[in-house]
Amino acid sequence: MPSGKNLLNYGVAQVGHMIASVIDDGGLRVAATAPMNSWIGFRWKADVAPELHEGDKLTLSLEDGDTLNGICFQVFFYDAAGKMLQRATFTKDNITSLKSLTVPAGAMTYDTCVFTYGKLSESTTSILHPQLELGDKRTCWEPPEKLGGGGGGGGGGGGGVAADLNLCGAWDNWGTKFPTWEVSGHTAHVARPDTATGWQARRMSAVTLPAGTYSVRVDITGTADLAFEVHVGGRVAFYAGSDWRRFTLDQPTEVYVQLAVSPTWTGEATLTPVILEGDWTTT
Repeated sequence: MPSGKNLLNYGVAQVGHMIASVIDDGGLRVAATAPMNSWIGFRWKADVAPELHEGDKLTLSLEDGDTLNGICFQVFFYDAAGKMLQRATFTKDNITSLKSLTVPAGAMTYDTCVFTYGKLSESTTSILHPQLELGDKRTCWEPPEKLGGGGGGGGGGGGGVAADLNLCGAWDNWGTKFPTWEVSGHTAHVARPDTATGWQARRMSAVTLPAGTYSVRVDITGTADLAFEVHVGGRVAFYAGSDWRRFTLDQPTEVYVQLAVSPTWTGEATLTPVILEGDWTTT
């Protein structure tokens, strides 16, 4: 029986083309059937109390041999209002590194989270043995005491909740009627075989983000030379690209991303603007 040193919470869940299951040794198997959009996944919630307290030192780890095929693994800490206070992230490029955390002041809940890290064009399977422990070192693998989940049970409750972490609004009806304009969630497919007489544009609906730090980028495939304006508080604040750009709001502010297409552009592209809470520029 688990001794309880692994403080994570996860279990069985399914949303659309992604299925989470628990394997014989207590690890987590995540299978995703393509196609699947970016930044979609599962969250399993747990309460900070009574196991954890402000200032506790924690270590998050995965086992050698674990795989992250097209997905990302994270732990988030939230306050009572649902604001993200801290996170730790594993991607395929840093899967063997330990992550150190300190329980932040005001933390009330923490989420175990698995989500797609980029649009999936091929079906994938990942095997994970995530472990969150008190202290500053990793010990041997042990199944989590709070292992449970599914649609509504186990551990801290809320197991298997589907989450879209992308804070961008939906694509608006405002803008140019391109010859090809197809939308699926935050993703748009645009094509234009001929040049135009002037700049053309489409924009996303504005979302009001609370004060805090955010990061934005655009995942794009196909022909380049498209511009992406980030409008903050009613004006163009900067341009986004494939690399994360950080911005900070000191009060609740309307934000949206706008596609701008030069007169000479022809071709087709698939694009997904992404706004995530926190500083992702080092991820």
